[in-house]
Amino acid sequence: MMRFSPFVQLLAVMPAYTVSLGPICVAAESSTNKVADAEQARIRTIEQVMPAVVCIYDSGRHGGGSGVIVDPDGYGLTNFHVVAGMLETRRGLGGLSDGKLYEMEVLGIDPTGDVAMFRLMGEASDPPVAAVDDEGRPRPFGVVPATERPRPPEPAAPRKFAFAPLGDSDAVKVGDFALAMGNPFVLSEDQTPTVTMGIITGVHRYQWGAGGNTLLYSDCLQTDAPINPGNSGGPLFNLAGEIIGINGRISVGQRGRFNVGFGYAISINQIKRFMPSLRAGLLAQHGLLQATVNQDVVFNDILEDAPAWNIGIRPGDKLLRFGGQPMTSANYFASVLYTYPADWPVPISFQSGERVLHRIARLEPLRPRLPKPFEPDVDVNRREAIRALEQFRRAIGSEAMATDGPGNWVVRSSRREGDASDQRETTQPSDGPATQTVRDIDGHVLRRVAFDESGAWWVGENDRFDAPLDEALVYRAMYALRRHLLGAVAVDPERISHTGGDALVRLSEDGQVLESTLLESVVLRLGDHATASLQFSHDDHLLRRMIVRDQPTGFEVTLTVEEYSTGGPLRFPTVIAVESNKGAYREVFSQVAW
Repeated sequence: MMRFSPFVQLLAVMPAYTVSLGPICVAAESSTNKVADAEQARIRTIEQVMPAVVCIYDSGRHGGGSGVIVDPDGYGLTNFHVVAGMLETRRGLGGLSDGKLYEMEVLGIDPTGDVAMFRLMGEASDPPVAAVDDEGRPRPFGVVPATERPRPPEPAAPRKFAFAPLGDSDAVKVGDFALAMGNPFVLSEDQTPTVTMGIITGVHRYQWGAGGNTLLYSDCLQTDAPINPGNSGGPLFNLAGEIIGINGRISVGQRGRFNVGFGYAISINQIKRFMPSLRAGLLAQHGLLQATVNQDVVFNDILEDAPAWNIGIRPGDKLLRFGGQPMTSANYFASVLYTYPADWPVPISFQSGERVLHRIARLEPLRPRLPKPFEPDVDVNRREAIRALEQFRRAIGSEAMATDGPGNWVVRSSRREGDASDQRETTQPSDGPATQTVRDIDGHVLRRVAFDESGAWWVGENDRFDAPLDEALVYRAMYALRRHLLGAVAVDPERISHTGGDALVRLSEDGQVLESTLLESVVLRLGDHATASLQFSHDDHLLRRMIVRDQPTGFEVTLTVEEYSTGGPLRFPTVIAVESNKGAYREVFSQVAW
């Protein structure tokens, strides 16, 4: 039998391998192309979001924190602990990848959640330069003695800034890629941020606070993307360039403050609920249910006359869902609870005996303990209140109206209460009280009403007398809506303030969340002793709810806008649900003219 040498044997099998190399090479080339495409996509994402990343310093150019701009007017997010040393002056500096420093204004703070908001303004007066010590050796940028620090100039005119979009942190999964960007170890002397990459290594993490109800990381994201001192306050991006969290905490090793692979980012969905308060320059507070559960999520301790108690929860009841999320452990309950602001309406499902109940609870405030009280800046707050009103006016198209307002407005509507209905025609001049004629279904006049911001009164043939309080408050609300909110008459800045965020929550009979709309609230003083809380949707800026209160008595009426008109130059409310402790009805508008 003929024998083949080992070399010949190898040659003998080569044809078989040669035949199969074609597909293998094609597959390898295809894989290489995919890797290269992914790399280029990642580079493009980084280039796109890098101009929005901020290197943060105090006014003396000390520091080394990070932040990210979230809208073109220069509003941005960072950690509370990054700006805590700036609260005395509310001023700092922000460096961008264009190499320039900008004046920075500290706005609202959330010490419990370790979040703060700032606003970049005009460019700083001189460029960043490295200083030298007495022996001529360069000092790191930002380490400048107080005697050598330039006096901060007055802010220049605002400009438009690059910004990064907010993502959905609830959609983040373990294993997703993540990009961390910021200024670790003050390496960014040219203000270009450092970029690191990793994966999401954990979701829904809970990290205890630092004492005084501060720096509590609830429902946060865990990542192995290297995050080090100086990254605090910087963004954690997904590969689409969306902000999914704000970096702020790390686990460190034995040899100093260096990351060992465990970094934590505050979830952006938590921050979204606090952003109206932060933009308005307020001290944001987290909420408490004033109840605890054991490891089987059974309530074991409840304070009387607290949120949990007031919706009917008692010891021994089992918590099923909180905020629409199934509750599986005491740790997860605490983690989700602290993502909500104080006074927030949170849907809760619980089992009491054989019954499953679905309720909405308003949370009590968890007050952080700070070295000094935090007082909101009045100018910052009013600026935000005016912005909310202007956004509403643009959303409904009121810019189509003359700036000095129309002459007379004529509004025809009907009030429906059960089976009863009446017809109303309201004439509201650009100045002076409005008048309303109320007719029955057959057109007979039932009464006439006059009203302005000071109150409302029935008008008789030979007499006039005060209307019931609930009617008077509704008329005041309507008067404010038609005059001030639609732009017919300018709102006095002394009479308005921004009070932060709220939510409009509706549940189905089986406890499913039908609606959860983020609102921002502006309070308008009406006359001498009534206020209207105007609550606008954070997404489309339309007015969704008005809560009108009589301050001396505490009596209030709630008006919820259910529908808007869709045609014509002005989107006017067409269906308003009115509710007070005296009853409820709907007012349906059939015509608005001016």
